Amino acid sequence: MTPGEAMAREPRPDSQFIDIIMPAAFVLEVQSEDGGWIDYGLYRPEMFGRLPDGSYVCAGHGGSPLFLRCLRQEGDVVDVVDGGGEPFAYRLCPFPSERYTERA
Repeated sequence: MTPGEAMAREPRPDSQFIDIIMPAAFVLEVQSEDGGWIDYGLYRPEMFGRLPDGSYVCAGHGGSPLFLRCLRQEGDVVDVVDGGGEPFAYRLCPFPSERYTERA
């Protein structure tokens, strides 16, 4: 796969969660209570490992590990659940893009 192409991980037979198609680099945004989007961080697919249940985990981005337990993906929006089963949404915005540009 060449840089810039979307990546998907191989599905696992015992997976509870679906594969996420990720851009080569992306800003992860979390949806706020008012429906807006808040920047969470800049990531690359290779920063995530895959657990046996199908969860994605990024442990090397400082602070607490980030888990993505995806139930559905529609375009750049992924519907996930947290460790307690509460649903919420993330958006994967390609970087660079119109919304996010590299600083000079």
